[in-house]
Amino acid sequence: MGELMREKSIWASSAACLAAFILGVPFQLVEPPLETGMFLKLYEQALSTQLVLFCIPVVSVLPVGAVFVKEAQNGFIRFYITRIGRIEYIRRKTAQVYVGGVIVVLTAGAVFLAGCFLFLYPLELVGGISMGELFNAALLESAWSGGLWRKWQGFLRWYSKIFIWHMACRLYAITCW
Repeated sequence: MGELMREKSIWASSAACLAAFILGVPFQLVEPPLETGMFLKLYEQALSTQLVLFCIPVVSVLPVGAVFVKEAQNGFIRFYITRIGRIEYIRRKTAQVYVGGVIVVLTAGAVFLAGCFLFLYPLELVGGISMGELFNAALLESAWSGGLWRKWQGFLRWYSKIFIWHMACRLYAITCW
């Protein structure tokens, strides 16, 4: 996991995810003065656009792909596989895909929520927004990624054994050639 955090592509992926969030904001609805809590509604609408739903899986895999390419080019992958085994290597890389995706989405989501608060909240009418609403919006991104995990959990249990075996065979073919 350490090589994933040292990789520059994780921050580039977070920036691309943030760009997808920003492009998902319906700017035609932004006419000052906004009603109270409108920045949270715009935040939720931006997270549910088709662009974001398409971009998140693609952008989340980029950091792990960059790490794999680096390992394959340096020849480190063969050394690493002989030390821990193919199955364990694939398990660790699969975990890195999920952790890298969560880091990308949470980082971009937190920055986007802060940006919505800083730029859209001052345009709202004077009124109170409860701390509970703000806390719920902050938890929206973690619930969103957690919801995806829970939805796919049953499928992943069944598919993981087949996937790991298949990837181990393919990795064996890559390393032997």
